[in-house]
Amino acid sequence: MRYQKEDVFHKDWKEGARHGAYLLHGAENYLIEKWAGRLCKQADGNAFNLHRFEGKRLNVDALYEAVEALPLMAEQKCVLIDDLDWKGMPAQEQEKFAEILSDLPQDCLLVATAKAPGFDTKLAGSKKLIGLFDKAGCVLELGSRGTGGQVSFLKGEAKKHGCTASTDLCRHILETCDTDMLNLRNEMRKVCAFAGGGELTRSQVDAVCTPRTEARVFDLSKAILTGNITRAMELLDSLFYLRESAVMILAVLIRAYVDLYRARVARDEGKSSAEMAELFGYKGREFLVRNAFSSSAGLSAVYLRHALNALYRCDRQLKSTSTDDRVLLEQTVVQLFVLSEQYR
Repeated sequence: MRYQKEDVFHKDWKEGARHGAYLLHGAENYLIEKWAGRLCKQADGNAFNLHRFEGKRLNVDALYEAVEALPLMAEQKCVLIDDLDWKGMPAQEQEKFAEILSDLPQDCLLVATAKAPGFDTKLAGSKKLIGLFDKAGCVLELGSRGTGGQVSFLKGEAKKHGCTASTDLCRHILETCDTDMLNLRNEMRKVCAFAGGGELTRSQVDAVCTPRTEARVFDLSKAILTGNITRAMELLDSLFYLRESAVMILAVLIRAYVDLYRARVARDEGKSSAEMAELFGYKGREFLVRNAFSSSAGLSAVYLRHALNALYRCDRQLKSTSTDDRVLLEQTVVQLFVLSEQYR
């Protein structure tokens, strides 16, 4: 059986659905670890009945012995393979593994994880592994949760540490930080430790959370658009201090200006932010549309076209000349500032 939605699997699992073998894969390694631990608790909690293998150095013969061994004073044992490297296994070992899966003893629960980014479901080998577990038991894909699920997760983490977090605050964290759930958990713990309890505030988040490159570059574009060249240069300096590559900074800045241009065109055509999100495929990134609609209100399409041309020229120079990357970016930021004054 294959599940591509965590909530559907969770519902079936709570209702008593059980399998002899599980393959957990997807983009959210935090959820993979969480479910691996929960599934292993199906077997007896005694440490003698948990056999753990490292997937990148898997000894299939030892795996077979663990699978066939009798549980110690319990009805079931658990065999956990952490981060199974299927593509790195020799063909003969893959065949042995397939034989083990095809004839699992009833007293054995086999749980295997295949973590991102090493496990690519588009590869033929990965598809074969998924097929083997689909036949032998269950395959669960654990991708990113939607915004609502991420907000609930952050609120729960805040509560664990004696704090409360509003929906707006949680959304601000999602717009600022990397949305990998392990990172979100760590960022919330940092804020809670800094606050020492109570209702968390936006200023506390901004004081201790580490913003992702996109958030810093968005602030950079805001500084340019508001005419704060000093702040823009400070932000650019901080990005270089964090060893962000010039190509990456420019790529994110271009995306920000593309968002602004799309929002400006959508406004001029009488479209709403929701219509823009649907038209340009912003599902799951609606906050980008909200920000773009807000920031594009006082901008002209002419300015944005000139700005995109300037960014394009910078991109070509970065990739085709030996000019210092930082100098090129600083010149482009100044040019964007001049253009914003010229085409208001």
